Amino acid sequence: MSVKVFIALAPPEPEIPDPEWEAEQLVFIKDGFSIPGFLIPLLWLFWHRMWLPLLGYLAYLVAISAVELSAGQLVSTIIATGCAILFGLEANNLRRWSLTAKGWRTVGEVIGRNQDEAEFLYFRDRANRSAAAKPETGKSAEPDRPAERAPDNRPPVQQRQQRPPVSGPQTDDEPRIFGLFPEAER
Repeated sequence: MSVKVFIALAPPEPEIPDPEWEAEQLVFIKDGFSIPGFLIPLLWLFWHRMWLPLLGYLAYLVAISAVELSAGQLVSTIIATGCAILFGLEANNLRRWSLTAKGWRTVGEVIGRNQDEAEFLYFRDRANRSAAAKPETGKSAEPDRPAERAPDNRPPVQQRQQRPPVSGPQTDDEPRIFGLFPEAER
């Protein structure tokens, strides 16, 4: 089964912060091809209330009609098919752009097999981060217990340890790095 990347967007910050309200308003947008955006773009744009892109799409339809009248049906069909594939590829990015233009903030990225699993993993990690940020006042009354597992009973994602940047001269046994590419052997 494949996994997908989801981008979590939060609404603009209200005057009085309310984490519960913000958590309920979060939107998870899949990064990748949008099948509804490919098959029914007008309804998809209308459903997500993307008015400016909807006007652009209507202008595109008028242009395709003009191409059909001047160049023929075959040419307009080829152009329309290519544009539909392109729109399907970029529909979710367009949605993310529309939300950020309205003041929404990107608050995270999460990988999951579907949106439900991505939401679960995001909120689990968010709870773990907030628990780690609280100072400990002493020994906890609860015994140590294993971390929560995802719905499919997989173990939790292990945190990567951050290494400090290498400073000072490198020794001969360390590979010399220029950008992301190792230096060519001579």
